[in-house]
Amino acid sequence: MAGVLMTWNFSTPPPLLQVSDGPGSAALASAANVDKCDVPKVEFGIFDGRTENSFAPSGDGFVHGSALNGNIITHFICNRVKPDSTAKTVPINDCTDAIAATPGKTGQAFADASNIAFAENV
Repeated sequence: MAGVLMTWNFSTPPPLLQVSDGPGSAALASAANVDKCDVPKVEFGIFDGRTENSFAPSGDGFVHGSALNGNIITHFICNRVKPDSTAKTVPINDCTDAIAATPGKTGQAFADASNIAFAENV
């Protein structure tokens, strides 16, 4: 039986959920919209029994294990954003800003830059 080799390129982030061009999309794009979730945060510390610092999301509705790469967590959070939600938390644009704010940052500085952007328009 042949095995399947799967690779993941962490330097190319997955696409974010996009707002369609349909009726009302402008209002949805400008409105805060996470599907009944708290304002997410990227935490930096010891999680999941690891012995080294890692990143993990916090906030109701953002359940995910920890990751050594903070981009995994910011992209997870942003992919949870729903354009059809009425919850007043994180606008889609804040996700783009959170991702744009983190290149070159590591550790707590990465988490802080993400968190500032996620909370910008709340």
